[in-house]
Amino acid sequence: MRSPDYTRLAQQLPSLYQEEPGSFSQLDAYLGLADELNEAIAAGLEDASLTHGPDAALRWPASLPLTAGADALTRELLAQCDDLAQWAAFAPPAWWGADEPAIVARRRFLARFARLWRRRGTPRGFVDWFSEYFGLAAESVDPDDVVLRPLLLEHFTVPGGSTINVPFTATLFVPVEGRDPASLPPGARPEPGFRDYERRLRAAEFARWYAPAHIWVRVCFVSRGFLAGLTPYTAPAILPTGASAAQLAAYEAQVISHMATLLDVLCDVVSVVDHAGAIHVYRCGADEGVTDQLGVGRLPHADD
Repeated sequence: MRSPDYTRLAQQLPSLYQEEPGSFSQLDAYLGLADELNEAIAAGLEDASLTHGPDAALRWPASLPLTAGADALTRELLAQCDDLAQWAAFAPPAWWGADEPAIVARRRFLARFARLWRRRGTPRGFVDWFSEYFGLAAESVDPDDVVLRPLLLEHFTVPGGSTINVPFTATLFVPVEGRDPASLPPGARPEPGFRDYERRLRAAEFARWYAPAHIWVRVCFVSRGFLAGLTPYTAPAILPTGASAAQLAAYEAQVISHMATLLDVLCDVVSVVDHAGAIHVYRCGADEGVTDQLGVGRLPHADD
C-alpha cells in the first residue's frame, strides 16, 4: 500500500472552495488529473530505494518477466538509472557503454550526484565532476602515491606577475597516464588515461561545457610525475600565529619560491603526449603503422 502522506490538491485549497459540495466535487475531479501524475511521481520516489539502493542488485525488476534473460535485465537496469539521472539533467556519455560495468558507473554517479550538484561552480566541484565523468580514481594505490585526479589552478591565486594571473582564467592539469590495471579491483573497468587523442578532445570539450560561463579554462596534459611535483606548490604558505622574525622570513621565502615556480609553469607548460598518442600527418620512421587519431579517415601523405 502506498504511503498516505500524499494530500490531494483540492484538499489544500482554502475552506471557501468547499462550501458548495457540487462545485467542489467538480474542482476535485479536475485537479485529480494532476493528482494522478503527482501520485505516480511519488510512487516512483518511494520505489527508488528498492530499485537504486545499495542492495538493488539483489532484486529482479518488478516490471520485467522472470524469463526475460540477461540482456533484457541489463537494458532495464540501464533504463532505470538513466531515468533517475534525468533529475540531475545528466545523460551518461556513450563511452560508459551498455554492459554490466556501465550499470556500476551509473549507480556510482547516482550515489554521488547530490554532492556533485551542491559543489557545482566551485573548483573542487569541477574537478570532482571531471573525475566522475571520466572514471578517474580518487587517488592512486601505487607505491609512489601519485594522484590521478587533475589539478585545477586558478591564475589569480598565484601571487605576483601581471600576465598569467588574470582574473577568471585557470589551467586544468590532466595526467596523461591511466591507472595501472593490476591495481584495479576485480571487474572494474580499466582507466585508459588520456593518451588517446579522442579522449583528450573530450576532456577539452568538457572544460568548455561545464566550467562556469565567465571562466576560461585551458587544459594541459602532463605526466603524473610532473603533476605530483607541482602539487606541493599549490598549497598556501602558512604563517604561524605570533610568528618570530625567522618564521616571517621563512614564510616570505616560501611565498616567493611558490610564486616563481607557478609563474614559470603557467608561462611555459605545454601538453606532453607520447609518440603513439600524437597526431601524425606524414609517416615517419618511428611509426609501426598509420593510425587514424581523428576518427575521420587517414590523412594523405607522400606515399599516396
